[in-house]
Amino acid sequence: MLSFNEANKLLVKAGLALPQETVQKLILHAEEVEKYGQLLGLTKASGRELWLKHTIDSLLALNFIDGLNPQTILDVGSGAGFPGLPLAITRPNIQFTLAERKQKRLSFLQGTIALLNIANTKLIDDIYNFNGKVDVITFRAFSPITLKLVDSLKPYCKQLVAYTGRLTTAGEQAQSLHKAGFTANTVPLITTNEERTLLWVNF
Repeated sequence: MLSFNEANKLLVKAGLALPQETVQKLILHAEEVEKYGQLLGLTKASGRELWLKHTIDSLLALNFIDGLNPQTILDVGSGAGFPGLPLAITRPNIQFTLAERKQKRLSFLQGTIALLNIANTKLIDDIYNFNGKVDVITFRAFSPITLKLVDSLKPYCKQLVAYTGRLTTAGEQAQSLHKAGFTANTVPLITTNEERTLLWVNF
């Protein structure tokens, strides 16, 4: 895994200046993912690649999410904890719920949350077991973002923030949602790695 200095340098390059304790927790999370990633089918990425493609990628939406001023966030299909855990680590004032159906991955998340002492995060095994409505739902795990998917998530949130790839593809998905009566917009993310876009749906 990367050293603290290497990891922090890449964060700063991405415009993410974070406290030392926060960076250390992010590194510990990445180390746990690297340790168990292939065994649990989470990711094959390691080192710099994991840090850029998963940890930093998860945090690229921070400024946008801050602008929504959420008090509660539900991360759907969390897997290794992206983007939910990096967001929860950097925003301890927001209450997070991570939803993951696969039991082995859920156990991984439970152990990681305990190891890192992330007090603002709880777990559920299925979004359909979630009671209530959050300010924002996030996810990186689903592609394409279909009308059926958005419609199924609508009862659980006020806004939806989906991490996607190319702006053109996200724009096409936004147009499809517009035609179905949803308010959907694209938000290009600034990244030195590859093209990344948020698809924002406001209910």
